[in-house]
Amino acid sequence: MATGPTQPRNAGSIMRDLWRIWQLLRDPSVPRWKWFLPIGALVYLLSPIDLIPLLPFDDIAVVIVAISMLLQMATRNERATTTGPQGQSGATPNNKEQIVDTTWQVVDK
Repeated sequence: MATGPTQPRNAGSIMRDLWRIWQLLRDPSVPRWKWFLPIGALVYLLSPIDLIPLLPFDDIAVVIVAISMLLQMATRNERATTTGPQGQSGATPNNKEQIVDTTWQVVDK
């Protein structure tokens, strides 16, 4: 869940979030079982079976939970693709030609 201050939601940020979810689901490295979250939420939203009959609160809650779970997965996936195996940003095992081997010395005055 979000730990920072909440920002007001506008159409642009909602579209960005939906685009991130779409990119997550299209990524070939992401397991296909994650497609069950949006499909299951859509089926529950459209189904006549409800936990609270005649009120849409449970439908809205299921959709919100599914979207928030997908956004958390998208954030983790983005971090995993931008962080290499050593935890350094952009470090990949195939970047050996870009590594600069050097020495350094601390100079105290």
